[in-house]
Amino acid sequence: MLREISTARHISGEPKRRWFTSPNIDLFVWVNEQGAPTGFQLHVRDVIPAAGAGFVVALAGDIMTMPGLGKNPAAERIRLLPDGTIEGLF
Repeated sequence: MLREISTARHISGEPKRRWFTSPNIDLFVWVNEQGAPTGFQLHVRDVIPAAGAGFVVALAGDIMTMPGLGKNPAAERIRLLPDGTIEGLF
């Protein structure tokens, strides 16, 4: 869970900065005079290309990824034989 560090240093002339942290992540958010976010900075620990999907995945903290799907769906390997048995299930 993120908690805010209320003692974050503010530099005069720059937008107010809020700092949120947890054991795994640091998030900085810049806000305007009304308190609305105007920008943010998130510590990213790794970037992994997802070449098949055509994008990259940014990893932060202890986030885990799930394996992707294969090129051919498993359902394409399932067959119903004339005697009623099913072939190709795992």
